[in-house]
This record gives sequence, structure tokens and C-alpha cells, in this order.
Amino acid sequence: MKKLLCINTINNFKDTIYDPFLEPFKIENPEIDVVTITDDTLLRETREKGGVTPSILRRMYAYANCGVDMGAQCIMCTCTSVNKATELLASLMPVPMFSIEKPTAEAAVNFGAKIGVIGTVSSSPGAIGRVMQEYADSIGKKIELVPVVVTNAFEVLSSGDRGTHDKMVRQALIELSKNVDCVVFAQISMSLLPCDGIDATIFKIGLPGLEKARQILMNDV
Repeated sequence: MKKLLCINTINNFKDTIYDPFLEPFKIENPEIDVVTITDDTLLRETREKGGVTPSILRRMYAYANCGVDMGAQCIMCTCTSVNKATELLASLMPVPMFSIEKPTAEAAVNFGAKIGVIGTVSSSPGAIGRVMQEYADSIGKKIELVPVVVTNAFEVLSSGDRGTHDKMVRQALIELSKNVDCVVFAQISMSLLPCDGIDATIFKIGLPGLEKARQILMNDV
């Protein structure tokens, strides 16, 4: 059996990531075992310090190596805000390691030139924006990023109030979508938001990353 390690950084991981994304993925791919490690101090420290710190790098390096010891053949971090750490550590790992938002970021760049980036954590739009800009540079495409942070929405979601979170994000999304070619959600925690009635192409984090992990594990790349 193949094994995927997911490194997570939010305390409501089960409701936000495991139940809606990882559990269905396991059912659809019974040949893949999904194991998880969660440390919500990774995101907290990133937000408090304004970016990835040596301490975050050390902890994520330890978790990734634990995954290797568990037999994981692929490691995926589900947090956009620490994606710089994921990239730095990937070259040190004996198995593929990547951040879940990368396929979504690349798809958005391939689609449009003026791209809205909406997040509920202040560090996430810049983190996924860097990935998009680097990819755009690599293919010779000029893009314009329009970042928006929905202040306090993440704290509302973390308290268990998804309804209010969704209303806050949806309102900002409607305004942002009027002036861009497409919109990217900067975090997987936003990806359950219903987008019916919004006249815009929206790229969400979650399924594209899991599909990339499946392809890596099944040698389908």
C-alpha cells in the first residue's frame, strides 16, 4: 500500500480538511493510506513573526522525517502560509514533498492575467501569490495579483461559526470578482464555501493537490 503524509497547521483540521477532503480521498483511493501530523503552532508562529522562522523549519523538518520513518512515499503540507518552508525542505527529503496549493496556483496563472487572491489569514495571499508569480515568471507570462484579506474570518471559523465565516468571505469575494479574470482561494480552510451565483472562475485549494499526490504515489506523472 502507498502512504501519504499530510502536515497540517490548524486546530480545526478534522472539520476543515480531514472530513471533507482526506476521508473521501481515502475512500476513492483504497490503495493509498493517509497519515497526518497536526501542529497549530506552525501557523500561529508564522502569523506572529510575519513569516517562516528557523523554529518552524526545524519542526517541519522533524515532522517530514517522521513521515519518512512511517513509510510515507509522498509528503504534502496543507497550509499555504508555510509553503516557503515546504519548498526549502523538499530538497532534503528522500521522497517528494510539496505544498497543497501549488497546482491551484499554477492553474490560475494558466487561466488569467489579472488574478484576485482572497484569504482569511494575512500571511496566505502573499504566500500563494509568490508561488503564482514564480510560476508566471517561469513560463514568461505577465500577471497582476489583487490580494484581499477578510479580517477576522479565520478566527470566526476557528470558533466553529462556519455560517458567519462564509457570509464574510462571500461578500468580499463578490466585490473582488468584479474586477479580475479569476479568483484564487488562498487557503484550504475556505474551500467549502458555496460559490453559486458568483459570476467568476474560482480556483480552490484541496482536490488539485490531492490529485497531484495521487499521481506521485501511483507514478502517474
